[in-house]
Amino acid sequence: MQHYFINKEHKESDFFEFNDEVLNYKLCFRSCDSIFSKNKIDDGTKALLSAIEKKCDLNGYGLDLGCGLGVIAIALIKKFGVSFDMVDVNKTAVKLSKENLIKNNVQKNATVFYSNGFENVNNY
Repeated sequence: MQHYFINKEHKESDFFEFNDEVLNYKLCFRSCDSIFSKNKIDDGTKALLSAIEKKCDLNGYGLDLGCGLGVIAIALIKKFGVSFDMVDVNKTAVKLSKENLIKNNVQKNATVFYSNGFENVNNY
């Protein structure tokens, strides 16, 4: 299997959906095999989000660097109503994050774009 940092062309049949729950929200994600944690929200991400929920009162604007499917930004938008810039080096991840924002009805709270690290990030 290629690493998920590598951009790869996909056929429509490579894509699938899964549902998962985090921060008491049932979320739906479109995914494929070249994305990190492609079949479920990984335990580390769930632990991070749980810690943020318990320790932080978020407001304003954030950056999801290496957004993947968009799990972190989508969950925090749902919970706190914040806004995000979401970036990834994987063009498929960028495409899927945009779709997943729409699937989870939070597209107005985020902008998603391609960036190799901070290369195309200008707001921070």
